[in-house]
Amino acid sequence: TSACRVAAALTERGVGPGDRVAIYTENGLGFVAAWFGALYAGCATLPVPIQSTSTEIAFRLDHARCRALVTDASREAVAGEALDRSSGGALVLHLEEALKHDAPATAPASLAPEADAMLLYTSGTTGAAKCARITHGALHAHTHALGQQTLRLEKHDRILGTLPLTHSYGIRTTLLIPFLAGASTVFLPKFSPTRTLELCHAYEVTWLPGVPTMFIAWAHAEDAPTPRHLRWCMSAGAPLMEDVRKNAEARLGAPVRQAYGLTE
Repeated sequence: TSACRVAAALTERGVGPGDRVAIYTENGLGFVAAWFGALYAGCATLPVPIQSTSTEIAFRLDHARCRALVTDASREAVAGEALDRSSGGALVLHLEEALKHDAPATAPASLAPEADAMLLYTSGTTGAAKCARITHGALHAHTHALGQQTLRLEKHDRILGTLPLTHSYGIRTTLLIPFLAGASTVFLPKFSPTRTLELCHAYEVTWLPGVPTMFIAWAHAEDAPTPRHLRWCMSAGAPLMEDVRKNAEARLGAPVRQAYGLTE
C-alpha cells in the first residue's frame, strides 16, 4: 500500500516510465516504500547515500537526469540545497506527504527486462563518481541466483538490515533477496553494535550480513545479549581477518563466512 501511494504521488506529478527518481532517505520502511513506489510508477531508482553533501547529490541529480527526488523531513534542508545547486530542474517529493496519498488500486507498470531498474554510483575516490546502470533483467537474475543458490534464504528467515540500502550489498542482501524469498527484515536506520544485537535477540534474527568493521564492533559489544537464533553471518566488502572472525563467532554464537564477489 505504501509503495502504491508513492507511485500514485509520482504519477500525479507527471513522473513515469523512463524517468529516474533519486531516493534520499534513511534505512527503513520509508526507503522501501520509495524504492518500490518508483519502480511501480515505471521509473528507475537512484539511491543516494545519506551522508552525501548537497554538492554530491546535485551532481547525481544532474548526471543521471533525475525527474524527481524523494526525501524525508530529516533531510529536507540538505535536499533543498542540492536542488538549488542542481541545474536539471528535478522536483521534490516529500515522503511523509506521499505516504498520505489516496492511491488508486492500479497494477504496477510493466517494464521490459532491458529497462533500467537502478542506478548506483561509485564512491569517486579516484575522480568523479561513475554511474552503473542495472537493468530489471540483470537485477532479478543476480538477486535470484544469490538468494536461492548461494545464500538459500527461506520464508522463515529473518534478517537484520543495518547495512546502507543505498549500496549494492545492503539493498540486495537486506531488501531484495529477503523480498524474493518471502523472508522478513528488521531495519535499523543507523548502525549501533549494542542495538543490533538487542534486535537480533528480540526479533529472533537468523541471518546477519555485515562488513568487517561491524564484526569488530560486535565482538567487543559486551553490554548486549547474545543472539539466540542466528544460523550464520556473512562478511563482505573487505577482507575479514582470521582473529576478527574467531572473536565475532565467539560473541555472536554463529559461524561467520567471508564472501567474495557476491555483492558486485
